[in-house]
Amino acid sequence: MAHAPIPVQQHHLAAVQAYRNSAYIAREIFPAFQVAFDNFDFPRWNQKNLFTLPATEISRRGEANETEFSGDRVAARIRDDGLRSVVPRKDIDNAPEGLDPLGYAGEALADLLELGRERRVAEIVFGAANYPAANKTTLSGTDQWSDPASDPVGAILAASESMLVKPNTLVVGPQVLFALKNHPDIRERLKYVSGGSVTAAMLAGLFEVERVVVGEAMINAANRGKAMSLSRVWGPHAALLHVDKRFNGRSQVMTFGAIAERGARVLNHYDIDPGHCGVDGGVEVFVGEKTAECVVAPDLGYLFSAAVA
Repeated sequence: MAHAPIPVQQHHLAAVQAYRNSAYIAREIFPAFQVAFDNFDFPRWNQKNLFTLPATEISRRGEANETEFSGDRVAARIRDDGLRSVVPRKDIDNAPEGLDPLGYAGEALADLLELGRERRVAEIVFGAANYPAANKTTLSGTDQWSDPASDPVGAILAASESMLVKPNTLVVGPQVLFALKNHPDIRERLKYVSGGSVTAAMLAGLFEVERVVVGEAMINAANRGKAMSLSRVWGPHAALLHVDKRFNGRSQVMTFGAIAERGARVLNHYDIDPGHCGVDGGVEVFVGEKTAECVVAPDLGYLFSAAVA
């Protein structure tokens, strides 16, 4: 089997690097930052440095009070991810006008890489181990927001007030969104502005956050070769997060989580000889990336596990 690289068209590369599925929210809540090496670290700032005010008054001939900013550096490592797909030359030569088999393969591979990231970020955001003890609660019974006797507005506002930095984002899955939109207390509160239909934007205003972000992605939970079993990537939980897209891994900007990237996503085409892919040969399409998902500031999140039944 020959694997000599063949030229990659720029529009293929641009499409793969810019690929974003609207159902995925990982990059909406975890800003990306660049790193130079596979082994890297990022700042986890000391809370006392940011919230303890030193004496600032200076006497007529006195010196300014000296303060020092320090923080922990958290070690992390880039992971390599990639997928490949073989496109027979026959499919390329016989493709109808307007259909680009190589471009389609590249975008499909990019979509699967994004789906993998979506699942990893969902596991982080909805993972109780990633939050301080005071910043998480598990709901049950009549406290769950699917119960009409519950008080989701009170619970969310109380959690927000208890946090170190006010959250600007509420992350939920479709099950939680449905429960919130149809909760009798919320519908009563919004009845004069909703026109009968509660939106995510209305919920954001009610919960005093900038946005409610809903993870719509689905994933096949069955093992390969088994019947498809679709499930939600974002389960029946909810998380209040402070998200700051200015985070770059170096400054004092704080955000709950971020995605480290080493370079851009790559796209390569390799020629496959006849006999190894049909009579005419084919082209192997490879899409890869070097990334890592990081919890930057655990105190900037609050998790409601089992928010709905």
